[in-house]
Amino acid sequence: MLKAVKTTRMSVHVTFQVSVETTSCDIVCVTGSVKELGEWAPPLAFRLSRKEDSDLWTGTLDLIDCPSVEYRYMIASFGEVESEVIVKRWETNIKPRHLIVSAGCQSEVATFGEYNDRESIGYGWLISHSEIRLTLKNNPIKMWKKKYQRMKYQVKVTQIDLRHKDSSSSNLLDTEDDEEQVDSGTGGTLPSITDQQTEIAVLTCPDDYEFREQNQFGHVYNDDDIIVFRCTTFHLLFTALQVDFYSCSDEDTESVPEFKGFAYILPVNMRHLNGCRFIPITGLRHSNIGQLEVEYLVIKPTEGITFNMEVSYNQYWKRRWRPLDVGHRGMGSYYNKKRIAVARENTIASLNYAGKHGADFVEFDVQLSKDMVPVIYHDFSVFISMMRRSTKKEMLDELYEIPVKDLSVYRLQRLKMRNAQDQQVLDVDETDVEALVRRSSSATTIDDWQPFPTLEEALNRVNSHVGFNVEVKYPMRNMDGTTELDSVYFEKNEFVDRIVTVVFTHAANRRIVFSSFDPDTCIMLQLKQNKYPVMLLSQGAHGNHVGYEDVRARSPEVCIRLVKCEKLLGVCMYAGDIIRLPQLVTLSKNLGLVMFTWGVEENEEILNVKKLGVDAVIFDRINEYHTGVSQENIFFAEEKNRMQSKLQERGQLRRCSVITTLADGTVTVTPSAVGVEGATMQPMPPPEKRFSSASPATACVGESSRVNEATPASVNDSEVHPFAIAKD
Repeated sequence: MLKAVKTTRMSVHVTFQVSVETTSCDIVCVTGSVKELGEWAPPLAFRLSRKEDSDLWTGTLDLIDCPSVEYRYMIASFGEVESEVIVKRWETNIKPRHLIVSAGCQSEVATFGEYNDRESIGYGWLISHSEIRLTLKNNPIKMWKKKYQRMKYQVKVTQIDLRHKDSSSSNLLDTEDDEEQVDSGTGGTLPSITDQQTEIAVLTCPDDYEFREQNQFGHVYNDDDIIVFRCTTFHLLFTALQVDFYSCSDEDTESVPEFKGFAYILPVNMRHLNGCRFIPITGLRHSNIGQLEVEYLVIKPTEGITFNMEVSYNQYWKRRWRPLDVGHRGMGSYYNKKRIAVARENTIASLNYAGKHGADFVEFDVQLSKDMVPVIYHDFSVFISMMRRSTKKEMLDELYEIPVKDLSVYRLQRLKMRNAQDQQVLDVDETDVEALVRRSSSATTIDDWQPFPTLEEALNRVNSHVGFNVEVKYPMRNMDGTTELDSVYFEKNEFVDRIVTVVFTHAANRRIVFSSFDPDTCIMLQLKQNKYPVMLLSQGAHGNHVGYEDVRARSPEVCIRLVKCEKLLGVCMYAGDIIRLPQLVTLSKNLGLVMFTWGVEENEEILNVKKLGVDAVIFDRINEYHTGVSQENIFFAEEKNRMQSKLQERGQLRRCSVITTLADGTVTVTPSAVGVEGATMQPMPPPEKRFSSASPATACVGESSRVNEATPASVNDSEVHPFAIAKD
């Protein structure tokens, strides 16, 4: 007969305390690895209480059967229901805080964001709320009367909840002017002002380009300023924005600014989620006194993916002993040089071949097909060759330009590609491809050599040690008035969501960095996920290309400020700007940013920009650069070194010498007499053959041993991930 054994569960009082400056709307919380702390889920985090007249936040709770706990602090605001939470700031160090639990223990008084000798604080991501961005630039305030045109204005943005009315929400100031005050026409009530505060950043100001709370009367708009207002809301369909205008004077800074008018930006004005609007400015007599030109961007959370606070790499980069080599579109542009590359750009074969020849990362371009599948291709259009009859005996090719977005993946992958400039057919027939496959270990199938691979195929079939720099392509407007694609494109939220979803579904342990020339796309990539880093590509001010209209992508200085403002990982700078202005590298490093560079072609240029201190260089023909150089993919080399160290600790290195990476990211050790230098990188097999259920085993004579690389979601050791900052 079985007897029930009564077990005693031990409960321990634990006190958490942290010092941080907050606003009246903020609540400091702690989340961690145990159920009582929400198991890293922000809505379930334990809320602390603020001590009166102090920046100290404390809280005590009971932890049951918990010998130790890992945790992080965050600053948040909450909505009307439990699941509505906005993470304003959170601690993003690669290793969370750690506490050994004992009776009556309490954590030391922590400084928010500072531990392990480093400070790392990130903005939150979109969980159940949306974010609205308003941008004022190119002198957007136009007043009709001359007396108003001569004035300088302070601008303030306030969120309005259209579901409620509040008699106290009118913010019009008493004035001695003979103009009448505004009557709302609603019985003396106006829509209520929300508790969510609006933040502001001035990208053109060297000292004021990071987000902060706006002042009581807003911020003065100076000529050629770029001012960004950031608003958050749980109820996008009922959120309007009130823009108030106050006249001010450079000479008289002591007087209270005088209220002159207002403008309303309603939900219907932002129904397209991204665009530019001309909003009338209403004076105190209900008359139209001017016009405001405003760019708006509405960012929604990605549906179907849940993120937590256990680990994040979006602000980390390991300071390595050498700059990383990034293969541009794999092996580089196929036909922009006198000789053709060994593999067509942006193909699986090209990406794998670059990894085999030492590329630490490969950079490639991603856009959507007609059926909204992320595909890898650089140009926004393809040229379709159609046969037409010029005479009764002669047939001529005629090229028709068709956007990639208008063709399905099925159609794209069946095109024969050619260079539209020199009419050189770039497609190779199956006989040639089969011969290339037999001669090269960089590709495993004929499909690896074909254009328009999907992002999913690349994630599944390129060696897992090769990092991906995923450049997200979105058409932009040029300074000369032209656009990169003269056609209506996908809505930006849905466009980014499709790419993010594929990456998080298939990335596994792969190192990922997002990038884009479009600043708004970068901002979306940063806000829609909290795991992978994002970099802004700078077109540069000294290139031969047509400049983008958006100064955030064109000006190196503004680009760096935007990256710092949005807490992106860093900037990918045009090499011509770095060579002419090497102080840009110093500026970037002083701000704690990572710097990639692109646009170099010759070996000497690559070496020169590396000497300037950049973190990575994107270039073509990586096989030619590495000719005669003993250099391999740095992540594969680190994996071999870790494996070698483990074998040395076990005393097994003498009999196990060949260390080879497998497609699923594991490392195989086989007995040999040649030594560890025999290790090689292999391409991915088809997805159905990628995964193995073999568990780690001790290496013995005649056997093999696998050491699985930890998945990013559970890694706390800064030495096993490229985005962690190694201690000097």
